[in-house]
Amino acid sequence: MFARPSRRAPLPLLLSVLIGLPLMAAAVGVRPAATGQLPDREVDAFVTQLGAAVRADELLTSDDRVRVAQEDEDPDEDGLSSELETELGLAPDDPDTDDDGTPDGHEDTDGDGLRNIDEVRLTETDPGRTDSDGDGRSDAREDPDRDGLYDRFEVNRTSTDPRAEDSDRDGIHDGYEDRDGDLLSSKGEQRFGTNPNKRNTDGDRRSDWHEDSDRDGIPNGREQDSGPIPSSLRPRLSRATDDVPPTHRKICHSRGTATTPRACSWTFGPRQGRKLVVLTGDSHAAHWLPAILEVAEHRGWKLMNITKSSCPVADVMPSPGDAQDRACMTWRHRAWARIQALEPDLVIASSLDSYGFVYGGSTRTKSDSAWKAALTRSLRKLGKGRTKVLMLGDVYPWGAQGAVNDCLRRHPRNFAPCQKTRSSGTAAWVRRRDKVGAAAARSANATFRSTRNILCPYDPCSLIVDRILVTRDGGHLSATYSREIWRAIDRLIPNL
Repeated sequence: MFARPSRRAPLPLLLSVLIGLPLMAAAVGVRPAATGQLPDREVDAFVTQLGAAVRADELLTSDDRVRVAQEDEDPDEDGLSSELETELGLAPDDPDTDDDGTPDGHEDTDGDGLRNIDEVRLTETDPGRTDSDGDGRSDAREDPDRDGLYDRFEVNRTSTDPRAEDSDRDGIHDGYEDRDGDLLSSKGEQRFGTNPNKRNTDGDRRSDWHEDSDRDGIPNGREQDSGPIPSSLRPRLSRATDDVPPTHRKICHSRGTATTPRACSWTFGPRQGRKLVVLTGDSHAAHWLPAILEVAEHRGWKLMNITKSSCPVADVMPSPGDAQDRACMTWRHRAWARIQALEPDLVIASSLDSYGFVYGGSTRTKSDSAWKAALTRSLRKLGKGRTKVLMLGDVYPWGAQGAVNDCLRRHPRNFAPCQKTRSSGTAAWVRRRDKVGAAAARSANATFRSTRNILCPYDPCSLIVDRILVTRDGGHLSATYSREIWRAIDRLIPNL
């Protein structure tokens, strides 16, 4: 942005000059030999008399050219070009113009909290102006990537890219990462002035989450997301329940007493070597579909879904055991047969893991051991032959279906009271079910991956991430957010 344009002669100029030497020789008083070629000494004289029109560094290697360019543009090696230093009133040939022990590149000439070199290389702002774009906000407090973190915080504290909302491309936006494991997001640490790289910034034996920085009697962790519902929320709260996976609109997701599996398919990439992947389970499998569709396009798969609401992956009859629950048992066994006939490369299975189910004929239970045995049976059925099986763990519950949206409507100016903490009894119970799911997967020679830290990287589990509503109804992901976190899901899926 502030670099001086290179005045180096291009290679095509060198070739044209060399080819045209005999024709131009007369212009400088050098007589060609009878053969039409110039002797070496006369070539040297010719080049000298042209004023060395072609610079010698054009004949250097590419690495050498970079070095020469850097030396030419930044002779004092302080990270700032000579042109920029002149504009800032600094000495281009002195790395520490004011002799204060701080190199010019590390100075903050405009006093906005960003070093000169960081404004040039990272934030792409003017180190000579506090407010480069004249919008009334200092460069240090800009947030061009809209990840919730100011540029100064990203540069000086989290070392994330102020021009990318997800610097490490892990599917979790920079502002919502918990770098030090204290359950405060980076956004929360910025809000309360704590260190995102230390669990206990002041060393007082109380974690930053449990501090009460504003002295209102509420710990920082409970208030870290305090604020109004964004006016640009996607999907709009009034349309949240309509933000569903494409299967729901194409009528290829089974419901109610249906016993025949329906399916949709999407095909990406070249035919040769294409992998077949099947997504199966209940509506908690279907809500991953927008993310997995992005993965399928990225990897060039053919993707099929075979899903049914209120019908878990585990081989159990959901309670109370009515006609719909009995239909689930029939549907599941038919789904197994269809998937086995397809011989897919990978089956991705997922479902709600807090079902009550009928056990021993009539007893309603949530027994971990019975759930593990039933899930193991199912995963073995899905993993016949060469097929790999991946079981995605369930999400943290955001609240009773419908209740979350009602709460958000009641609290438009501060949605924090609508969020559940990880310490709730329900959250603790479902964490235990992750362990049960992992044990079942091991027994079935399948793979289990938890998704809880993707959707709840800090505490409480946020309902809104960067103006995106996370859940459409309190129990399922919104299709918009599912699509947003596809890179995080991609990391959980094995290579095929």
